[in-house]
Amino acid sequence: MNSIILFMLDFIKKLVKKINKLDDFINLYKENAGEVSMPSYAYMNWGIKLLDSGDEKKALELLEKSVEMPYANSDSYVNLAIVLAKESKYELALNYLKKATKLDNENAKAYQILGSVYSEMENFEEAKKAFSTSIKINPRNSQTYINRAIFYAKTGKIKEAHLDFKTACHINPGNTQGWFLWGVLCSQCKDYINAVERLKKAVSLDPFHSDAYYHLASISFLTGQFTEAIKYAKKSIAINPKRIECYIALAESWLQLKNEKECFSVYPNTLKECSPTSQFYYSWGVSFQFFKKWEESFEKLKKAIELDNKNHLAYYALSISYFKTEKEDEAAKMLEKTIEIKPDHTIALYNLGQYYIRKNDYENAVKYYKKAVASNINSGHIYLNIASCYELMNKKEEALEYWKKAVEYNPKNTDAKTSLANAYLKTGDIQNAIRKIRSAYKENKKDIKILLMYGVLLLNNNEYFEALEKLDEAIKINPDYEIAKFAKTECLIKMGKIEEAESILGPLEEKEELKDTNDILYLRALINEYKITKSNNLELIDETIKICDKIISLHNETGIDSKILAIKNNLIKIKEN
Repeated sequence: MNSIILFMLDFIKKLVKKINKLDDFINLYKENAGEVSMPSYAYMNWGIKLLDSGDEKKALELLEKSVEMPYANSDSYVNLAIVLAKESKYELALNYLKKATKLDNENAKAYQILGSVYSEMENFEEAKKAFSTSIKINPRNSQTYINRAIFYAKTGKIKEAHLDFKTACHINPGNTQGWFLWGVLCSQCKDYINAVERLKKAVSLDPFHSDAYYHLASISFLTGQFTEAIKYAKKSIAINPKRIECYIALAESWLQLKNEKECFSVYPNTLKECSPTSQFYYSWGVSFQFFKKWEESFEKLKKAIELDNKNHLAYYALSISYFKTEKEDEAAKMLEKTIEIKPDHTIALYNLGQYYIRKNDYENAVKYYKKAVASNINSGHIYLNIASCYELMNKKEEALEYWKKAVEYNPKNTDAKTSLANAYLKTGDIQNAIRKIRSAYKENKKDIKILLMYGVLLLNNNEYFEALEKLDEAIKINPDYEIAKFAKTECLIKMGKIEEAESILGPLEEKEELKDTNDILYLRALINEYKITKSNNLELIDETIKICDKIISLHNETGIDSKILAIKNNLIKIKEN
C-alpha cells in the first residue's frame, strides 16, 4: 500500500497547479489513494501552494489542519514550522520541528529549518549542530549551505560564510539567492569587486531581481561611479517602483554629479509612488544644503524629524543650516538633540565645544571637547582646543597636561610643540620648554613658529647670542615677521646693543597699526630704562614711568605685566634716590 500511496502522491503533486478548489484536491486524494486519512497530505500540499502564492494566513490554517490529521508526516510539521518562523513564532516552530525530526531523523530539510530557527533565537551552538546534521544527511542541498552561511555571517564568522556561499553556488550555479546574498556579504565586507561580480550573476539569472540592482546601485555610489549608480537605481525602480531607497540612491547620485535639475526632480516624483520616510526627507534636506540652499533645507529636515524624532542625522544636518544662517543658539539646541540620541556623535560634541568657545564659556567648551575625545580616538586637534581653553581660564597646569597629550598624539604637530613649550615657560619650567622646542627644531629647522619660540625661550634663559641666531633665522625666512623683530629688539637691549635695537624699533614705531601697542611701548620702556641706568639719563624717568602706566592701564597680559612693574618699580627707586 505504501508504494501505491507514494506513487499517487507523486501523481497528485503534478496536478496541484491544475486544481483550484481545496475540496476537489482532497477528494482527488481520497479517490486515488483509497485512504480516508490521506487528506493530511492534501492539506499540506495545498498549504504549500498557498504559501508559494504569498497567502501565509490561509497556508498556516491548512498546514495546522495537516498535522492534526492521522498519519501526518514529518514534512507537514516542517512546512508548518516554516510559516510560524516567518511570523517570528520561534518557540512554536521549534516544537513542530522537533516533532518532525522525531518522526523522521533523516529529514534534512527539518534540520535545515531547525538551524535557522535556532539562529534567530540566538542559540548558536544548537544552530550549528542542526545545520551540520542537515548537511551530513544531504550534502548536495545548496539551500542548507545558504542558510548556514547566513548564520555564520550573523555570528561574525565571515570566512566560513564565504565558504558556504561558494559551496552553495558550486552545487547549484543557478541558485539566484545564493549569488545575491554572497554579493551582499562581499559588499558588507567592502569587497566591492567581488560583490559586483556576484550581484551581476544574480541579475543574469533573474533579470527582475530588484534588490540586486539596488545593491549594485549602492556599491556604484560608494565607489564613486555615480553614472553606474543611476543606471542600476533606475532598473531597480522599473521593477519595483515602491522601493523608496532606490529613489534616494538615484537623487543622491545626481547630487554627486552636481546635476541640480535632475536631483530635485527625483524627490517630488518619488512621492507619486512611495510614502515618504524620515530618511527620504533627510536626503532631500541635505541635497538643498549641498547647493547652499540653507533656507529651503529647513522644511525638509524638520519633516524628517516629524517622521522620526530619533533621527540624529536630521538633527545634526539641521544644526548646520542654523549655523549657516547665523542662528547659533538654535543650532546649539539641535546639536544637543543630536547627542541626546547619539551620545558619541563626535562632530556634534566638537561643534558644541566650538559654540561655547565663541560664547567665551570655556568651562562648557571643555566639557564637550572632553566628551568628543572620549567618543573618538582621533582627537589630536581636540586636545589642542582643550589646552587653549585652559590657558584662557588661566589654568596653567591643566593646559600643560593637554598640550602634552596633543604632542603625544601627533609628535609632528608644530603648533602643539610650540604651545607645549610655551606652557612649560608659563609654569616656570624653562628647561623643559627649551628641551621640547629644541626637539622640534631638529625636526624642522625652517618653521618660523619653532624658530620664534626657540629664540624667545633662549632669551628668557639669558642665552642671548643663541637666541639672536634663531630669531635672525626666522626673520630671514620672513622679513616682515614683526613678532620675531620684537623679540630680537629685546634681545639686543639685554645685550646692551641699544643702537641696533633702536634701528629695528624705530621703523616699527612709525607703523600706525603698531603705535601704542603693548609690545612697542614695552620695548621703548626697556630701552629708556637701559639709558637711565647705564647712561644716567634721568630726564627719561618720568616719561618712562608714564609709558609703564599706559601699558598697565591698557592691557593685563601675563608676563608683560610683571616685566613692566619691575621696570616701573626700578625707576621709582632711582627717582627717590
